Amino acid sequence: MLAMEKIADLMGNKNDAEYYRGIAAKIKTAFNDAFYKPEKGVYETRVWYEDRRLKRTDYRQTSNVVALAFGFCEEENRGIVLKNLVNDIISKNYHLDTGMVGTKFLLPTLTQNGYAEVAYKIAVNDTYPGWGYWISQGATSMWECYEDSTRSIDHYFLGTVDEWLIRFVAGIDNIECGYKKFDINPRLCDYVDSMSYCTETPRGELKFAYNKSSFKITVPYGSEANLHIKGEKRILSGGTYDFKI
Repeated sequence: MLAMEKIADLMGNKNDAEYYRGIAAKIKTAFNDAFYKPEKGVYETRVWYEDRRLKRTDYRQTSNVVALAFGFCEEENRGIVLKNLVNDIISKNYHLDTGMVGTKFLLPTLTQNGYAEVAYKIAVNDTYPGWGYWISQGATSMWECYEDSTRSIDHYFLGTVDEWLIRFVAGIDNIECGYKKFDINPRLCDYVDSMSYCTETPRGELKFAYNKSSFKITVPYGSEANLHIKGEKRILSGGTYDFKI
């Protein structure tokens, strides 16, 4: 409904925008009435069964992640919901407990809400379950499951970690008009010792690498990059730059 509201606003259809805003508010209220447990500070969404036996509790990390990522969580509850999400991650030794729906949103939600270090520790954790475990088992692709007995070794839905790597580790975001303008805003500079990124844009090759002391970047000609790093902002046009940070 949020997308429909924005489309209606952009098209100048005020009545449609108000209608979608109203529907969105009703959905948010119904969602919180059904799933939010104020006495616990968590969302409980279902009970998992396996072979007709109770397998899991009715809370998983996805329960809180979805509420935070999609704006269902009321502002006054965001702090406790986020804290309980982080506490659950720490209690599981920085392992994720999400499935097809929640995995995509876990690391971005943590990073955007001040827990980049927690997101980083999940991403590099090399014990089961997690992406690092795949690497420890020799994986060079995204698997369907975390187990080494997985049926498919070329799957997507757990591979959405790549969005986090591009948007928050490399920091490529807010792309306009085929990379005519874009941001480079690495969010994990305090935790990542070094990083390199390269992609072919419609205007040419974009590539850069940084470590704790230097940053080298090639911006395609015809592009303008807004570089945010270590609290500084620089506007870079097409060309190659090499500077200390």
